[in-house]
Amino acid sequence: MVIIESGHITAHFADCHTRTFGPHESFFESGHEPFMVSNDSSTEDAVVYAAFMAPKGSPFRIETDVPSCAG
Repeated sequence: MVIIESGHITAHFADCHTRTFGPHESFFESGHEPFMVSNDSSTEDAVVYAAFMAPKGSPFRIETDVPSCAG
């Protein structure tokens, strides 16, 4: 679960769509598909709070190929 306190972040999904989230919005990341979050602003910091829940012993991060739309 991710909660945006201030600023804006852009979520980049595996199917190549994006969504921008602002203050006091939240979203869930399932961990089952490639996913990236960025702060696209050069003038505004983004403050977010995140909680990660995973089974014991599972990898925290899974490396994968970049989707073709990302380049």
